[in-house]
Amino acid sequence: MLRSGSLKKLLLPVAVGLAGLYISWVFLGNWAYPYDFFLGFVIAVWIAVVSGAGRIRDGATAVASVLLFLAAIETYAFAKQGPALDRHSAGFTRLDLALGWGPRPGIGHQTKYDLKTGKIVADADYTIEPRGIRKVASAQDGPTVAFFGDSMTFGEGLPDSETLPQSFSDLTDRRLHVVNLAFSAYGPQQFLRALETDRFTDILTKPRLFVYMTAQWHVERTACMHGFVFLAPRYELVDGRPQFQGSCRGLLYGLLARSAIYKAFIEPALVRVGASDIDLYVAILIRAGQLARQKYGVPTVILYLPDPAYARKSGWSDDQIMERLREGGLQVIDVGLDQRDFPGEPLEIPSDGHPTGVANLARAKLLYSALGDIAAPSALMSSVSPGAPASPCMATPKRVATLAAGASNRAVVGCW
Repeated sequence: MLRSGSLKKLLLPVAVGLAGLYISWVFLGNWAYPYDFFLGFVIAVWIAVVSGAGRIRDGATAVASVLLFLAAIETYAFAKQGPALDRHSAGFTRLDLALGWGPRPGIGHQTKYDLKTGKIVADADYTIEPRGIRKVASAQDGPTVAFFGDSMTFGEGLPDSETLPQSFSDLTDRRLHVVNLAFSAYGPQQFLRALETDRFTDILTKPRLFVYMTAQWHVERTACMHGFVFLAPRYELVDGRPQFQGSCRGLLYGLLARSAIYKAFIEPALVRVGASDIDLYVAILIRAGQLARQKYGVPTVILYLPDPAYARKSGWSDDQIMERLREGGLQVIDVGLDQRDFPGEPLEIPSDGHPTGVANLARAKLLYSALGDIAAPSALMSSVSPGAPASPCMATPKRVATLAAGASNRAVVGCW
């Protein structure tokens, strides 16, 4: 039996263990689970030592063995899963009842290391304004251009000055009110849910344009296939229209799916994209564009990132997806870039995959070119009203490629 003297001996390691779990959760990022398992192993060994002979010692020894095994497998799975170690500042992410999660106001910091070399590949501060959106230097009282999206649009791994929304604002000489409503791990369902719930009505004043950057692999998020989207809004097609059904998954599933063991060995077997998943993905984006017209009187531009390798896996070409989006009333721009057009300037953060500032600027130029001089008082977009027909094209692929300063001449610009 565990006597009072032994119980007192446990108070310190238990307190240290709880503190360690908190530190691992908020500071160690994707390294948290190996740390947690090893910390649990140390505590179990301590309990076995101080408890003396008996069932408690035997039980603690068994638990210690299991935790040590899990720590080793989790470490292996983590290394197998990817080369980057991610650490972020405490409490950077907060729960959001409408969207699932979002950034906490203040200055957040994120550092990413290459596990193979130990070098820092990304080290950036994120300025989150009181309203819970990333800072963009722009005109506070100008017409609003709102960027929705995930970590690519948010600018993960980059300073505030190199995000896609900021690059676009700079191209307009900051004459527009440009807002960054994107955040890490978001999918098209957050875009739609934000419009359905009027989540950012107070920010979207004098609306002129909504922008959403996406790739075909976002279909896995709208279909709730990944553990990291367990709190995201879930939709199902009802009579051809996406209907909100609550959250993707429960909390217990989210905790399980956060582990590298799940991501490396279980999740790959579960991720299978079918025609119905593609239909849902496309329908969510189209419905968001419809609400943008109905509620805010603005068109929606889709910045589409082609991914031929993923398209071969899914069986749906990027051209097919883009055509379906256009048929649904969305304006689509192919913003695929060719690294050969940017010698010596990486388009992706090494060992990470997120766009660099160079890529963001090139894509901002593609968007700006397609829109024309949107910042001018007589800009085309200012005449757009709810339900208004699309306006004539203002850009050609040649002009887009020229302004992109070397971007591949593959832009597909829809008529406005």
